[in-house]
Amino acid sequence: MTFDDSRLRKRVAWLNNAGGFDNQIIYTKVAAAAEGLSDGRVMEILKYLEDNYSKVGNPMRWILSSLEKAQTATEGFDAEFDRQLRRRVRWLNNEGGFENKIMYSKLAEASAGLESKQVMEVLKYLEERWEYIDDPTAWACTGFRKTASGGA
Repeated sequence: MTFDDSRLRKRVAWLNNAGGFDNQIIYTKVAAAAEGLSDGRVMEILKYLEDNYSKVGNPMRWILSSLEKAQTATEGFDAEFDRQLRRRVRWLNNEGGFENKIMYSKLAEASAGLESKQVMEVLKYLEERWEYIDDPTAWACTGFRKTASGGA
């Protein structure tokens, strides 16, 4: 286990109560699905759920699916590329004007299979268009999919 168990328990309890999920989130299933992921990655997924509560029909299914995708994205990820992507997302979220709206784990999942140069080109274009983009995570993920299919 690489995530902080007590922190995860507290977060799930908070989401189930004050977060408004009415005990729909089952800690044991979340903990099992999060096995091997970093604490930051797991918390990032839960934060995204909290911020996008109204868009998620089945929170438990969404969490498990997101954790599974995060597991898959982490496997075979080049360590240097991972560092570059994390650094770039951190910069965009702080100095780039996106105010922590970009979710690293979603970008990592969506960029799987692309060359680092392609990923950085999409993020550069995102940076240039920041003032016109409401959901930078979704925008970048769409850009990655278009790039992968040869559409960009």
